[in-house]
Amino acid sequence: MPVVVGRPAIVAVCVGGWLELATPRRGQSLRDHILNIMPSDVFVAGTIRGNVTESRVDAALDGISALAPFASASVIRMPRPSELRSELKRSGHWEGFKLQASKGGSGRFNWADPSFDDPRNWVPIMMSPALGNPNGNTLQEFHYQSRCIEMINAHEASGGPRRPARTPYERVMFTRLEFEWLASHPPLHLLDPKYLWVPTGEDNTGVNDRHWLASRRDAEGVFRRWDALVEGKFHGIFFATSQVRPR
Repeated sequence: MPVVVGRPAIVAVCVGGWLELATPRRGQSLRDHILNIMPSDVFVAGTIRGNVTESRVDAALDGISALAPFASASVIRMPRPSELRSELKRSGHWEGFKLQASKGGSGRFNWADPSFDDPRNWVPIMMSPALGNPNGNTLQEFHYQSRCIEMINAHEASGGPRRPARTPYERVMFTRLEFEWLASHPPLHLLDPKYLWVPTGEDNTGVNDRHWLASRRDAEGVFRRWDALVEGKFHGIFFATSQVRPR
């Protein structure tokens, strides 16, 4: 059994996505304003484009070296849009997804202006890049967040230097690597765990999901939006609560 050294980590912090993008100061502001003020373990569910080699993985992780040491890190080839589309089709609800992403839900702001005929000019939607804007990355985010919660589950079961085995984290946080933090994260005692905490503004008529703090229980929902899509759970919820109906 691993020996717990220092103050046990109570927050699992998930980062990831395309690691070949430049992260400001290798993530130093996240280190200063989150990791250094709350006992945390960092989980990295990253992707790179093209072949995955040891040198490319090392270079990708070096780009976020201020966040090290990592409780767990996984870097895979970024799923292609065609692969994401195939997974959605295997769910048995592809036609429903197409309906949900049609008309006003497509991300196209103007149906009269021919300049909006090109989907690349549309606002990325939940189903991008499988549907809507082919350059959107929403499904990529869902995919790596699902990988990340699986990594957290595995780490909780086995334990680590700052966490006894079979002991769940109290909170789970997701944050974007491109953020430059200018002040410290609000302390945990001010953030009631019965709520999912997200930033205000820039919600695009929904929820700003660029950063969030969840209870351990709620994390199993918010981190598994990809699972809900491919397993059919989202389809049932959406069509039960929306005025849009499948034919």
